[in-house]
Amino acid sequence: MKISRAGGLCAWACLIQLTLLLMLHSVHADSATWNLNPTNNDWNTATNWTPNTVPNATTDTATFGASNTTSVMTSANVDLASLVFTAGAPSYTIATDRARAMNFWGEGVHNDSGAQQTFTGNFSLGLCLGRRFQWANNLDCRRAPR
Repeated sequence: MKISRAGGLCAWACLIQLTLLLMLHSVHADSATWNLNPTNNDWNTATNWTPNTVPNATTDTATFGASNTTSVMTSANVDLASLVFTAGAPSYTIATDRARAMNFWGEGVHNDSGAQQTFTGNFSLGLCLGRRFQWANNLDCRRAPR
């Protein structure tokens, strides 16, 4: 099979774009744990997390354990691989406003806390597109039935 010159250029352009996206991810986001005493309830404030970064990329994990602020609101769109509530974590409310969304692209939500967690607003499951899913204690699209 022969690849045309235009097809080869398109492949190179895609490779360059992918490289740039990966570089941006490493600069702007990382996995993090919600602080015991965050400065406010804004998901998108880096000082609310340890390390001091906002989990907001398709490979990131946001972890929630003990905290004095359990009502968390996004002020921008959020992309995550997974959101984990650790053993002993209190009940949280994770919310987006109408103009924002939280998108899960990996393992989904894992609730190991034994407490009910509440999600309000716009949430999407990138790896669940075209799949049926059930939500009990954990939401994992990789194991969702077809």
